[in-house]
Amino acid sequence: MINRWNIILISICIWSLFFIFGVYLGQTSISCNICIINLEFLESNVVPYSLDIEYLLTNNIKSIMLNISGVFIIGLPSISNLSLNGLIFGLIVETSQMNYKQIILFTLPHGIFELPALWLAGAAGLKGPQVFLRYLRGGEFVTREDVKEYLTLSALSVVLIVIAAWIEANITPKIAERFLP
Repeated sequence: MINRWNIILISICIWSLFFIFGVYLGQTSISCNICIINLEFLESNVVPYSLDIEYLLTNNIKSIMLNISGVFIIGLPSISNLSLNGLIFGLIVETSQMNYKQIILFTLPHGIFELPALWLAGAAGLKGPQVFLRYLRGGEFVTREDVKEYLTLSALSVVLIVIAAWIEANITPKIAERFLP
């Protein structure tokens, strides 16, 4: 049986695999053609001051909810969202004009909350396939423990993403302003 920690590890592995792929892809000449997201700070190499907590929270909650919703559709939204987030961050890291120290300074303060939130929400969304596989093997379909674990992972991811958004809006820009050229 897959336990909570294994589901979290699977979530981290999916994100990490696509992060590595994004870094690799960022090293190729086609990376500019496939990176369709507007990343203003890559072009100007400055902190996007227009990002306020409301925008960040709305954007991040949407991502978390997409991951969490995977429980209802056999994990597909969770897998695709974890993959896309890992890929995009890998592309950002590799194609940024900032050095690795600057990238770490810009992402670490809020990233230590945002990434675990994303991974925990992904794990919550991956509860669907776990429950379905257990049922196919002749086990119970949904147990009280499954619901409790799903709600715990979901709630914890939401709390972490709120903390991450606050830090990204209020602390990260100050750190970046001080240390980025």
